[in-house]
Amino acid sequence: TSATATAGRSNGMRASGSHDIVFTDCFSPDTALLDLGAWGEWSEPYLTGTLILAMGLAGVFFYTAASAVFLMTFAPTALPFVYIASAGFVALCGFLYAKLEARLPVSRLFLATLVVLVLSVVGCRVGLWLTHAPWLIFGLLLWLRVLGVLTNLVFWGLAEHLFNVRQGKRLFSLIGTGEIAASILGGFATPLVVPVLGTHNLLLGAALSLLVCVGLLLVTLRRCMAPLTP
Repeated sequence: TSATATAGRSNGMRASGSHDIVFTDCFSPDTALLDLGAWGEWSEPYLTGTLILAMGLAGVFFYTAASAVFLMTFAPTALPFVYIASAGFVALCGFLYAKLEARLPVSRLFLATLVVLVLSVVGCRVGLWLTHAPWLIFGLLLWLRVLGVLTNLVFWGLAEHLFNVRQGKRLFSLIGTGEIAASILGGFATPLVVPVLGTHNLLLGAALSLLVCVGLLLVTLRRCMAPLTP
């Protein structure tokens, strides 16, 4: 292959401010290309970037509500017991997820996981409305760890099926910034939302974010159903 630049070598182009470059007779294999679709349409990188943003917001809202309620009920010295219990509970959930992964098509598994998470978060909010039993509040912080693990399994499992290794090396770092953006946006939004809706209702914000994830997953599966067939 050969390449020519209209303004000399690339280092010289940077110094001169010229950005024009022309490549000739350069072969690009199909595996190095990614079809982004027609202009204005949502493609896989945009969909997955928005998906991880919504998942991150759900995590921020749930974390804030669960941590605040826990510290209003228990002393900080009780936190180590949450971490110890989480280790075993998360391992059990991961084991069950692996068993289901071997039996279900991945598309159905991803969708079922998100639906279960939505229902579980709504159930947590209803539970707090009915009672403030210590076991429920302890379970909230326990379920927070499970929510984080399951959303990561769904997201990165989906990304694994959508992108090959070459595409992943280019895109995963960019797509992953959606989670950082969610932490920033959620952190700034929480002090504005809590005085209006209350701490407990942040759980509804988490459920709404997860519901958005379900919608984004359905759109992604429709666009990319072939790669996700077992």
